[in-house]
Order: sequence, then C-alpha cells, then structure tokens
Amino acid sequence: MFRFTLTPMVLRVVAASILALTLVPHAVNAANHRAIPAARLAAITTDTCDVIQVQLNGDQPAAVSCKYAKGAVRPLITEGNGPCDGTDVAISDDYNFGGQTICFHGYGTSNFAPYGMNDRMTSWKSGNWGGKIYWDENSQGTNFGFAPNQQNANVGSGWNDKASSICIAAGGASSCP
Repeated sequence: MFRFTLTPMVLRVVAASILALTLVPHAVNAANHRAIPAARLAAITTDTCDVIQVQLNGDQPAAVSCKYAKGAVRPLITEGNGPCDGTDVAISDDYNFGGQTICFHGYGTSNFAPYGMNDRMTSWKSGNWGGKIYWDENSQGTNFGFAPNQQNANVGSGWNDKASSICIAAGGASSCP
C-alpha cells in the first residue's frame, strides 16, 4: 500500500497555489494551460504569443488572451483554415493565414499596434463577421469592407504590411466609419 505524507513544504506550495488561483484573476493559455496573470494580459503581443485571441465588446475594453504561446505546437495550417476558430476574423502576418495571427471575435473596433501587428497583415479571413480593415489606427484612412465567410490568403502589394486597425459591426461594413 502506498502512503503519501504531506510535508510542511508540500503544504505551503499547495496552499500558495490554491490562494493564487482563487484570489488573482487570470486567463489560461489554451496551448499549454498556463495561467496568465491579469496584470500581463495587457502586455500580450507577438513578442510572447504567436496567436492572440481578442474578444471585442463594443465600447467596452477588449478581453485578450494568448491562444498559442511563442513556439508552441499548434494545428497544421492549410489554405482556408487558419489558427483561429472558424467564426473569428483572422489577421495574419504571413500568406495562407500563417505566421503570427490575431483572432477577433465579437463586435467593436481595435488597433493592431497593441498586439505587435501594426502594418504586418498579409492574409485575412472574416469568419462569421462583416466589417472593414483600415490603413490607419482608430478606423481611419484607406479601407476595404468584408462580408462574412470571405478571405484573402495573400493581399498582394497593395495591402501587404499596411493595415493598422479593424472595425467589426453587426451591420457589416456599412455600419463602420
């Protein structure tokens, strides 16, 4: 029969872990299930994360999490299927939805710079959402609209490495500035 003895050190580690998980709000990195402290959520960028999940909440602040940490194993990406859920808008810095990616879900606007993706878009897909992608921050400047279930696996020289912000609206592109 196996007998396990709780030493004072083990008890302190278990107690500290339980306390940390119950008192400190956190997100979970889906790739390796590591908790990300709330203080670090605002600092999630492509420096630390290959795929960033952004839940837009209209006029309220977005909720941000790291879907796949830098260098983490992630699903094979094939044309038409990026690292985001099929319903999300995906903005990727490589063709065919590869490289580093932001997955947007919900309605609202967002700049790409806070996530380290300003002027880096090479491919995109719209999932179930409609809206616009802009050259400038704050939904300004030259833009193009997109409808649900559209994609561009390689934006070409006209838009490559030029996009800075996005608007996703319930009414689609016509509801964005």
